[in-house]
Amino acid sequence: MPQELQFLLILLCAVLLLYPGVTWGQEEGQEEGQEEGTPPQPHAIPKTASVSICTLSKKLKNIAPWTVKKVEEEMERIADFEKKMQGWHKIFFNKPENIGKCALNGYLYKSAKKSLEEMRSKIAELSKQASRASAFAATSAGRLDEFIMVFANAKAKSEDGKTYFCLGNGKGNDAATHDDLAGCFTGKIGEENLAKIPNKPDTEIGEELDEELKVRLDSQESNLENEIKNIAHEKVVKTNPNQIGEGHCNLINGKSGFVNGGAGTSTKEKLWWGGGILTIGKGFDGSIKSEANFVAGDIDTASEDKATWTSKPVEKIVHFQKTIEAFNKFKDTKREVTGTIEKIEKGIDECLGSAQVKIDGETTESDPICFDKAAKLANELQETRALLSRYESEKGKLLPLHPDNKTNKEKTKTTHRIRGAAERNKPIKLFSLLVVMM
Repeated sequence: MPQELQFLLILLCAVLLLYPGVTWGQEEGQEEGQEEGTPPQPHAIPKTASVSICTLSKKLKNIAPWTVKKVEEEMERIADFEKKMQGWHKIFFNKPENIGKCALNGYLYKSAKKSLEEMRSKIAELSKQASRASAFAATSAGRLDEFIMVFANAKAKSEDGKTYFCLGNGKGNDAATHDDLAGCFTGKIGEENLAKIPNKPDTEIGEELDEELKVRLDSQESNLENEIKNIAHEKVVKTNPNQIGEGHCNLINGKSGFVNGGAGTSTKEKLWWGGGILTIGKGFDGSIKSEANFVAGDIDTASEDKATWTSKPVEKIVHFQKTIEAFNKFKDTKREVTGTIEKIEKGIDECLGSAQVKIDGETTESDPICFDKAAKLANELQETRALLSRYESEKGKLLPLHPDNKTNKEKTKTTHRIRGAAERNKPIKLFSLLVVMM
């Protein structure tokens, strides 16, 4: 007997050495503590995924008040522009002694007034783009809140004390709390406490993250695409595989879970949450404890027997695409409006500011204002054109000179040359020409 026992021990050691992965009383793929013959138990969405979704939802909700704020800022600049126009009119047109000070005042004033009308039209377009960006951002935030709301409330305890939940807290055995989902809820988890779109940035839904968003947006370097990419599989699942909870969530069981009417039936087609963030195959049994069953992909590549978390939310999720397009369009329109207003304001400040100084008697004749410079140049140009017209009527039209045109060269030898022609041995000044003609 001792020899037989010794032989059995040796045989057992040999088996363990040859087959170290052998299991005893548990089938391959069966989880620890799971009864023989029962299907794998479903698990919960990892904390990193739910936190990233809430963070993005919060940022999307801030787009509405931020765009409104930017439109208001541009409208204030237009109002300031109108005040300067009124001051301009008061200085040059309401005082008889100033009417003749600048020959181009009327023209410049009308041009500026026309530019003001164009700015009003562009501000209306900017307001339209702000509404569009806000609407699409709110839609995306709503899809995210819907996802979180359903999964956060899907929790209960069975009679045997087992806990069921769909959003984990990162510890593997507890559901996510309000602290874990602070970006989505202002109080206790519930529909009435879902974070609302704030009236203005940096209020109502926290300060720290809103201030971070404000800095990014105000610098005009904000890239909404990068914010959305933070919910991709490689960010929330692949880098944190140990945070997948053991919550037995039937909302992700396409084979025999709650979403398909109970055990024994399966969903007819794959099911997706959040507009395509999470896609459940119709044959998926709900177990996402293994990373092999919780894969990266999108609706068009989702497997029927796996859970698929979006890998390209920017390219594949439609409501994100519309939000990005609308937000970028708003930023482009805003840059165009801002650039145009700054250009007009610069010209008005230079001219109107100098004019105010001269009218107050603080400038000298050697320091003409820009209006006077423009008028002087216009008068000189008009006199030169009149002189040239008179010369051509008496001497004939001047032929254009070209270095390769032999005929022109021959003709110009017998004609009087004005300043600027070839062979400038004896240039004729415009003033001397006028005296000779008279």
